[in-house]
Amino acid sequence: MEQPSTTPVHRAGGQWVSRAVNSLVLTLVGSVIGCTSSAGPTVEQTATGLVGSWDWLWSSGGIGGGTQSPESTGWTQRLEITSDSILRWFRQDTVVLSERISSVRRKTPFSADTADVIRIVSWGDVVGGDLWLYEFWGADTLRLRDLCYDCYDHVWARQTF
Repeated sequence: MEQPSTTPVHRAGGQWVSRAVNSLVLTLVGSVIGCTSSAGPTVEQTATGLVGSWDWLWSSGGIGGGTQSPESTGWTQRLEITSDSILRWFRQDTVVLSERISSVRRKTPFSADTADVIRIVSWGDVVGGDLWLYEFWGADTLRLRDLCYDCYDHVWARQTF
């Protein structure tokens, strides 16, 4: 039997996901709302600005308050969000998370009012179904904030072709 670790990890796609990926996943998980049996609104219906490919710029946070970037870690990450609400997270060129998502407005620990949150549909009402509070910094920069204390903010740049 595997002993619990002091560093939480998630199993996604049969692969162990690193702490940085885990913290991003935990962000969506932190604020849970009721889920019906339907898939809910698509990302295209509720947040068309999310659709596209996003390159990871940096992440900052954690208990130590450190910052990670492609330059400091030696690896790249990319998010792809499709109009049919599929989120694929790549580290280098390996998919580490591929799930149907929805965008919901809900109260979070970090918002006085409701805020836009990305939710993994298949996780439903389990703790962790809501991963990130999201906001745009201009037209082509996306901030994803983990929905837990001492977690990470992740900043992404839209790929332009």
